[in-house]
Order: sequence, then structure tokens, then C-alpha cells
Amino acid sequence: MDLDNIDDIEELRKIAKSSRVKLREDINSDRGNYTFKKGFWYIVDQDDYYVYIYSDDWVYSKTFTYREASEYLNNCD
Repeated sequence: MDLDNIDDIEELRKIAKSSRVKLREDINSDRGNYTFKKGFWYIVDQDDYYVYIYSDDWVYSKTFTYREASEYLNNCD
């Protein structure tokens, strides 16, 4: 994908959100003094057992089971 030549801001917004999730409520990170904020978009990754969210600098993270993820994370397009 040629990101440098996309002029449509809505298309860029859709691409940016494709690997992120929005929180339904504030939640603390697993380690450190960091709070993931309700309504903000965070980087998301998953494996067979867990869903992980990360701060933009990848320093802080939170691990969810799939059940917890369905409670705390909004589904994204």
C-alpha cells in the first residue's frame, strides 16, 4: 500500500485504526504506573490464548483473556 499517495483522510483513518482497539473503560497496565484511557485507540495483538494492548511507545501493556477482551475492548472495523 502506498501510504504516501493517499489523499483521503478517511482512508488514512481507517488504515490507522485497523490494528488498534478502543477501550470501553479506563484500565491500568500490567506493570508500571500507566492507565489506558477509555475512548483512546491502542495497539492490539493476539495469540491463541490472550489479547494484548500496548501504549504507543510499546513500553506499557495489558493482557486480556478473550472473555475479558470482549468486556473491555470495542470491536473495530
